[in-house]
Amino acid sequence: MPLLVNGRPVRCADVDQRGAARLAGRPAANDGLDVTPVHGDPSPDDWPDRLFTYGTLRPGMAAWPLVEPLTSGDPEPARLPGTLHDTGRGYPALRPLATTDGGVGPGVPGHVLRLENPEDALPVLDEYEGDEYTRVRVTLPDGRVCWTYLWTAELDDMPVLPDGWVESNH
Repeated sequence: MPLLVNGRPVRCADVDQRGAARLAGRPAANDGLDVTPVHGDPSPDDWPDRLFTYGTLRPGMAAWPLVEPLTSGDPEPARLPGTLHDTGRGYPALRPLATTDGGVGPGVPGHVLRLENPEDALPVLDEYEGDEYTRVRVTLPDGRVCWTYLWTAELDDMPVLPDGWVESNH
């Protein structure tokens, strides 16, 4: 959990290792994300067979040819409460329920894809997403449980994308 000093979280980018060792504070109660972590190796029976995509994995986007063969059925438009940011690197960053005002943000438009074989698809998608993202289960407003990928690095001053990811602008 983040370290709170005088009630405020300390960013790793703001303190070097020697300075961090001298800090006094208390751990935050949580990391601010409303997700369901998966501990250990879940069995395929525990894996949702759906994936919420909001960026390059959506239909018609650059990485759609990677994910399309792993799906069955038609992509379904959906929205996840949260905020989408422009990383400036050709792909977006998702933070569900993370806004400065404590609200749910503008909501992130995307698609729900049904994975034909999650146990085969998820390792391929994990490799594509890399170390800047972590795969988590989320519950959409309509109750569907899906996998999605959260941005784990700092947001810095990344602009918010209230209308979602539009690849043609990047």
